[in-house]
Amino acid sequence: MNYDLIIVGGGPAGAVTALYAARRGLRILLLDKSRFPRDKICGDAISGKAISVLRDLQLADAFLDLPGVRFRKVLFGSAKHIEVEIDLDRARKRDLVFGCVIRRRVFDEFLFNRARAAATTCVEGFTVEDLIWENDKVCGVVGHDSASGLRREFGACIVVGADGYRSTVARKVGSYAIDPAHWLVAIRRYYRNVARLVSVARGLIALPRRTAALWRYQMSRTRRCCAALRRGQPHRAR
Repeated sequence: MNYDLIIVGGGPAGAVTALYAARRGLRILLLDKSRFPRDKICGDAISGKAISVLRDLQLADAFLDLPGVRFRKVLFGSAKHIEVEIDLDRARKRDLVFGCVIRRRVFDEFLFNRARAAATTCVEGFTVEDLIWENDKVCGVVGHDSASGLRREFGACIVVGADGYRSTVARKVGSYAIDPAHWLVAIRRYYRNVARLVSVARGLIALPRRTAALWRYQMSRTRRCCAALRRGQPHRAR
């Protein structure tokens, strides 16, 4: 089958693309190298703007039933103990008055399942290796099944690269570029039985010449997520 649209990557960007494309009646092939549910290192926060997109897709009610917490304030602080608090209740756009913290393993599977149901075909565990070109235009992808190694080709009018930081699609079309000054290492940790939590997202923001940033989010009444970013330089294996 030849598709109207191939989406490489089933994370939030790819899943939402599939859902909007399905509204237009397009024949969609959704590909992802992983099998869901799968985890991803992240601070797990979902902004009010993202929730407005879910509302437009008529997914907001189901989304708000997922396990997690809402927050209505964001507190930014520096190493010099200077703090700025953002009260989302004062937002002019009333659909941005709160954010949520939901684990990426849960949130991504939620979106992916909706996208899988909307797509014409969905293939998990498929790694895209290269693009198919015709008359200087991308017209498909080639890759292999991660379990069997079986190679397959798929054709489409449009190929969307929603395959993240190491995007194969971006590399193959020559638009992949990483600025070492913006290269970061991320870590994340969940803690249980944390007392006296409040529904405020807290962030320690470092200046450009500093070395790190730290985010803390409440996951539930007794659970907290901590995520950190640290500036570094890419390491190339020899």
